[in-house]
Amino acid sequence: MIQRVTASSSDESNSFVSVAPFRILDSRPAPANVGGWVGPLAPNSSHTFAVAGEGSVPEDAVAVVMNVTAVDPTSSSYLTVYPAGETLPWVSNVNFKAGNNTANLVTVRLGTSGQVTIYNFTGSVHVIADVAGYYRKGNDNFISLAVPSDAATLDGNVAYFSDTLDDWVQYATVMPPDYVTGAPLTAILYWQYNGGVACDVVLDFVDGWEYRPGVEEWSYLNGTGGGTVAADITGKVVGQQFTITPTGVGSQLLQAGDLVVLTFERDGNDPADTCTSTTEAHALAVHY
Repeated sequence: MIQRVTASSSDESNSFVSVAPFRILDSRPAPANVGGWVGPLAPNSSHTFAVAGEGSVPEDAVAVVMNVTAVDPTSSSYLTVYPAGETLPWVSNVNFKAGNNTANLVTVRLGTSGQVTIYNFTGSVHVIADVAGYYRKGNDNFISLAVPSDAATLDGNVAYFSDTLDDWVQYATVMPPDYVTGAPLTAILYWQYNGGVACDVVLDFVDGWEYRPGVEEWSYLNGTGGGTVAADITGKVVGQQFTITPTGVGSQLLQAGDLVVLTFERDGNDPADTCTSTTEAHALAVHY
């Protein structure tokens, strides 16, 4: 699923503000219920709820990062998370099978009155949403990539980085019409560690490529950033930033409509990587 969002530049992690995870929605009956709405979400139906001003999300937030979980689904279906008040986009954020609880990290722009809408395609399903962070106002445009295009270890919507191997994850997107030719990109990889013991993870940019549909032209995208980062042992989602620079010349310079493929890696063999559990790569935001 690809979602284009307008958010902001701030002093915190290039407009993304990570927060201690908190539950903003749980449609199950009491005592689990959070938010007041009791589900399940029926077939071809939706539920809208407030995000801005709730918990640690400020009133001026323009987008939110949430871990959305489909619970006790009666049939195979999908959830679509989108700004309240807008037309339902025919894309999926969480794909699940009957009887399987499935989660995915979702970045979505806030709609009318700072609200978000969740739609269920078929069957009935309970929904849980846990906030991991938010974006503030500004003029920073970015593309949210919720599901990897490929990975060494991919389970549903989440890619797993081994603690002993060189595991990689890849994301692909098409540059939107308002992208300025040749402008550098900022990629933020959202990942999570659940080991519970203080340690370091080595996450690096492997390579990036630009492809132009219908034209036998391509160019390399240079990336910097990453390296050794302290894992957050509380399980909080971490946004790790990389700068992506187009290297093409003339007609090969990155432009709107080009396909961009970015690959990242956890180097579990590096002695500096001291974490002994897997890490989860949830999503990528490409700022342009």
